[in-house]
Formats: sequence, C-alpha cells, structure tokens
Amino acid sequence: MISFQNFSFRYEESQDFTLRGIDMTVQTGEFILLTGRSGCGKTTLIRSLNGLIPHFYPGEIQGDLVMDGHSLLEMKPSQLAGQVGTVFQDPRSQFL
Repeated sequence: MISFQNFSFRYEESQDFTLRGIDMTVQTGEFILLTGRSGCGKTTLIRSLNGLIPHFYPGEIQGDLVMDGHSLLEMKPSQLAGQVGTVFQDPRSQFL
C-alpha cells in the first residue's frame, strides 16, 4: 500500500507548490491511471514515488509519502528500485 498523507511539494527554483495537499491511498495490487493537462503535476507525483524527489529534485516537502509503513522520503532510490517502477508514455524512451 502507498499512501500520500497531506503531501505537498515545491521545486527549489519555484515559488509555487506543484503538488498541494495530496491525500490518496493506492492499495496493494491496485492499478491507477494518472491523467491531466500538461504541467498539472503528474511527473512530479511519479518522481516522488520512485525516490527522485527529494534526492535528485530538491525542494520543500510537506506531509509524507508512506509505503508499507515506511516513509519513501527517507529511503534512497536504490532501496526503492526493486519495489517501485515507472513505465514511460513513450516506450522507445524507456531504459532498462
């Protein structure tokens, strides 16, 4: 289970929060589809799930992001690699 708990994120170079107050739980085995207009925060949400935020994209974080009782914000991307993955919209840009 992955749970966003009042999660907000603002990129270091930005004055505004890209994500604000996200409260959402994804149950084990559940598939979700993220859709929305360009610039609405889809990529930022994915970056927070796979550990790129805050380790490669610094900024201000509020709230927490929890997977199976552990804060993803405190885990390194290498610790998440076997548990969280990203599938790109364009399969030709996917790397292995």
